[in-house]
Amino acid sequence: MTRFNPVNRFAGGYTQRDATIEFYLRINALIKPEFEVVDIGAGRAAWMEKDPDCIKTSLRTLKGKVKRVTAIDVDEAVYQNASADLSLLIENCVFPLPDQAVDLAIADFVLEHVEDPWKFCSEVDRILKPGGFFCARTPHITNYITIISNLLPERIHSRALKVTQPLREEQDIFPTFHRLNTMTKIKGHFPNYSDLSYFYKTDPAYYAGSRIIYRSAELLHSILPAAMVGSMLVFFAQIAYCLKSKSLLLQQRTDKKAASLGVATLLLGQIVWAASQAAVLLATAHTSSYEIIGSFSVGLSIFAPLCLLTGLNLRVAMAVSDPPKISPSTALLLRSTTTLACFILAGAITYLVSASSETGRSAILLLALRSFDQISDVSVGYFQQRNQRSNVGRSFLVRGLGNLAPFLVAFELGFSLDGALVISLLSTVLVVAYFDILPVTRTSVRSVGHNRNCIRSLIRSTWSISALHPVLDSLQANMLRYLCLMAASTHFMGVLALAQMMFVPFQLIVTATGYITLENSRKARQAGDKSGLKRYLFRSASFGLVASVLTALTIQSLPSQILDLVFHAEPDAVRESILMVGLAILFWASCGYLSQGLIVSDQHTRYFLAPLIGIGSSVLFFAVAREAPIDFSLWMIGACVCAGYLVRLIFSVLSVLHLHR
Repeated sequence: MTRFNPVNRFAGGYTQRDATIEFYLRINALIKPEFEVVDIGAGRAAWMEKDPDCIKTSLRTLKGKVKRVTAIDVDEAVYQNASADLSLLIENCVFPLPDQAVDLAIADFVLEHVEDPWKFCSEVDRILKPGGFFCARTPHITNYITIISNLLPERIHSRALKVTQPLREEQDIFPTFHRLNTMTKIKGHFPNYSDLSYFYKTDPAYYAGSRIIYRSAELLHSILPAAMVGSMLVFFAQIAYCLKSKSLLLQQRTDKKAASLGVATLLLGQIVWAASQAAVLLATAHTSSYEIIGSFSVGLSIFAPLCLLTGLNLRVAMAVSDPPKISPSTALLLRSTTTLACFILAGAITYLVSASSETGRSAILLLALRSFDQISDVSVGYFQQRNQRSNVGRSFLVRGLGNLAPFLVAFELGFSLDGALVISLLSTVLVVAYFDILPVTRTSVRSVGHNRNCIRSLIRSTWSISALHPVLDSLQANMLRYLCLMAASTHFMGVLALAQMMFVPFQLIVTATGYITLENSRKARQAGDKSGLKRYLFRSASFGLVASVLTALTIQSLPSQILDLVFHAEPDAVRESILMVGLAILFWASCGYLSQGLIVSDQHTRYFLAPLIGIGSSVLFFAVAREAPIDFSLWMIGACVCAGYLVRLIFSVLSVLHLHR
């Protein structure tokens, strides 16, 4: 069966409203024999193979009409491009051309694939000569094809293209982002250019070779405005040499606004996530028993270190390495596998220590909710590496809402605790898949070497002294729970878990600023400013200590009515548990900030030893306190953990001072 082709209705091999003819006819009118032309995102020039003798191919072929045509692309297929005099590969988003090297830059159906608009446009501006032209063709964000593309997952999108454009080969299909697909956005990145752009209503391009589909789409094109059915033909002429100082000021203002928005989103996401976790625990404690929270607390104190031990330190590997040593998809698969194994082991232990099978089942469901945070941790590292604080905040935000909202709705509908937790768990699966897994797997990141070799390297590095730091840090953070297991009941463990929840706002601020500390420490290290790095780390540590003291004093001074509303437990046990937690975390934040500086500065041995010394000190103080001829109280466990962190803090301070030598 012969496929329908609308070109056959017209003489000359092109339709009445052919955007390719319109776009390249205007480019041919602009070029001169002495021009240097660059084709950005040129690919392999597959259009030359389809019909080498047609008028469209003749117009698109600029080789021989100008001094030189250079094809550049992120894909190595550009080396197969026969339409250019020279083919070059784009690496690290930097165009392989010197400043002011070309007279005319072309980006034909490329803008919709641009992931970093600012970087792309600044590179275009850098390589253009004064008076040069930037010519681009792209669909508007309101184009119905663009809307459908954004709604479809990448795999379905690729299959749909094969059906609607059967002549298009799979190797010519690339991920789309649509971050530079409005006239306003494009103009904002080219303030010193004269705008000669316009919309052009085109004939349908997606019709699967069907006459009926084409006629229907043609009717739609005749009714809708050009922005919704056509293309943007972008023509910018540089009217003056870009004032570098003005552009730099504009960039600094834009970066500052983006950074402030990213921090706000990160804090908001952390707050919503922690509030949702707290609300679920409170609802569980008030509707069932503290034994469930206590069993969950025990399971979590086992699950978290196990995940860190087997997780190959993937978040740090993704956040620090540029480019990442392993592809994001492989990292997510590895983390999912190890998390499942750790959950099975920790869940079995949780069930065994629970007072009853019902308590164990509910505790395991609570633990399952937390397991997806481990998977999202890889995505957070990927977002950190790209300085996408807003995406990190969004990850926490949607996970928090995905946990809490279905849980509360299920409770209102009369579901049991386990039923509400199952519904919340299913919602979390969908949220993590859509907001954390898909954005990462849709983006192709070139890994260093073969994934299998990289995995072996990561496994070897996991057992290195620096990679064991997160495991030891988690063990020290859980020391309060471990020591309480030796001297307290499961019921008190539940009260202790809710007491720790009271300190969540403080922990949120520390975690969010910890991400910022890692970024700023890395920048100072890359700039070679050891003195500035040291000052920044000590300021962060001082902030952590002051915030810890203020938080502990504030919570201790809360009226009994508020504590009764939250805990529904014995006042003495509540006050004692709050005192324990307040003492335990007194130096926790300061130690965390200083550890960020140690790993960024490649102080691997000290990075490893810091939490190890803290753990050993806490255990030693606990053993001495138990054997001392004094009445042992539970709050003294918090004092032992505090003493361990104090020893670690002193060691970390001395290590940071060593950086300046």
